[in-house]
Amino acid sequence: MSRPKVQPPQFIAVTADEYELTLGAFDTVKELAAWSGHKVFAIYQSLEYGRILRKGPAKGCKVLRYTDGHYTAGILMPKPRRK
Repeated sequence: MSRPKVQPPQFIAVTADEYELTLGAFDTVKELAAWSGHKVFAIYQSLEYGRILRKGPAKGCKVLRYTDGHYTAGILMPKPRRK
């Protein structure tokens, strides 16, 4: 008998450095916004453009969304990486 498959968290807050350590995992944007002290709109902007959050417990974090089996940021218009 196998265990029922558990869905991974849909949104995670990670550090904005090269290690991307997970600071929080959430199922909804509303939960993430309540934890971080940001408005829901600010979370969506961070997701859309890959921005880093600037205040509260999530200061210096970026938000990633679970899509196609992995976590990604900048869903609609990802910023090019600086060299």
